[in-house]
Amino acid sequence: MLRTSRVGTKKAIFTMSLNRAEDLIFLKELIEAGKMRTVIDKHYPLSEVAEAHKYSEKGHAKGKIIVTVAGESHVKEIGAT
Repeated sequence: MLRTSRVGTKKAIFTMSLNRAEDLIFLKELIEAGKMRTVIDKHYPLSEVAEAHKYSEKGHAKGKIIVTVAGESHVKEIGAT
């Protein structure tokens, strides 16, 4: 399932099995064209995973919640310089 709004909003719902190369190529093309991006709400270190889970359960996240397993120096955000 791939649904996007055609009028006025930027909301999208993606439920897709990435078992086919065609699906991965399609997503790659969307990302490269700037038509799809990942929205990251908050970052938590692994030591704060309980807090991350509590935040997720509240239902107020505006994007993905990232739990960093490796040190912060290993994290690179998309678009970061």
